[in-house]
Amino acid sequence: MEPHTNQGWHLLQNPWKTQTGKRLVYLILGIVMALLLSQCGGGSGGGGGSGGNAGSGNPSGDSTTTGSEGTSCEQTLEVHLADLDIRRPSWEEIDCHAQGVSRLPKPTFVKRALSGTEGASADNVITTAQWLDTWDSLYNTYGANMSSWLINELPPHQTVTASSAFPFPADHRDEVLRSMAVVALREKQLNRPVLFIFFIPPVVELRFDSLDDFWTWVNQDLLPQKINQATAAERIKAEYYIPFSLEVEQIIDDIGEQLNLSTVEQVNLAQQFTDTIFETVRPLFQGTLVAHSFKRYESVDDPWTQLSFSQFDEVHFALFPECDLSITEGILDIQLAAYQAMVARDGIPWVVNELSIFDKAFPDGCPSKAEVEASLYELVFSRVMQLDILPIGMAVSVSVINTVEAEQVVKDFFASQGN
Repeated sequence: MEPHTNQGWHLLQNPWKTQTGKRLVYLILGIVMALLLSQCGGGSGGGGGSGGNAGSGNPSGDSTTTGSEGTSCEQTLEVHLADLDIRRPSWEEIDCHAQGVSRLPKPTFVKRALSGTEGASADNVITTAQWLDTWDSLYNTYGANMSSWLINELPPHQTVTASSAFPFPADHRDEVLRSMAVVALREKQLNRPVLFIFFIPPVVELRFDSLDDFWTWVNQDLLPQKINQATAAERIKAEYYIPFSLEVEQIIDDIGEQLNLSTVEQVNLAQQFTDTIFETVRPLFQGTLVAHSFKRYESVDDPWTQLSFSQFDEVHFALFPECDLSITEGILDIQLAAYQAMVARDGIPWVVNELSIFDKAFPDGCPSKAEVEASLYELVFSRVMQLDILPIGMAVSVSVINTVEAEQVVKDFFASQGN
């Protein structure tokens, strides 16, 4: 199926008959939503919030507080945060605090200390207050300049529910967006730029019988979700927005395997999918729109390197060292050469959005992680910062660091990049 075919007059007569027509309808609807929001400040979601105790009083005893432009708000942002595990505020309540909010200046070099989901489970749901303390600690400990938040740990806790509740119903998705909005406003008050992404853990699997089924899902289910997410990111003036739940290649990989697509067919599908998402969200979000990419390339000529992100403001790549220095050198040789070629071709800035050294990367026959962890970080930082086209940021999964020595290497690298 070719989702980009122009059907001409037939498209005008019945836009729902083609993928392009459907995308055009969603695009027009999204623009209308954005215009309405800009005129009246209202939004979706209703007035009562959700979760238990939706009508609870103000625990702090304050009857009102003021929003960014002096508007009287029923509850403080701090109260909404304290209540977030049992009640998500309505969009009207969120909008009160979002009035007058603007985007923070972008760091010259982004430094993010990424948290993880370690310890979170159905039997151990970590509270919002605990996560806020964790993110504050990571931000300060590592000298970061961008928020460490991880949205899937916000109520209603996607990590815990993903495998049993996916696909999430609309009210669940709206609750997540409202949780995200409250925490994002808090982070911005602390002068921490935020990256807005509706992350879905890779513990779920979408099943399709054909490409027609896939595009039906994209048009009828996914694009409306992206409109809501981009609108939410814009209403709280997020600095960055990634409109993909996972790296593009990881999404299409699963579908390609199910439908027995060749590598070239998968790359073409990924390009069509990427372009479709971009065209849907770009009119709605005016901050930095980011593509999210990772593929372990077979060589610098891997067909997946033909995937273009030129329409985006930035592209974020990942790096995953393994086993020892020599193996990681080989990985970096291919990955970094491919990344350089792609950003040179597309003419956009890039960021290492995830540098993770997982315990599982040290199978039998490898040195222990403790032996080489610090050296692996030193190797990656050295190689990356000697490239012809330097990244404009680095995000490190500090939650999986095991040794004090490795922790210090990351701190020293961040300190070397200024403020």
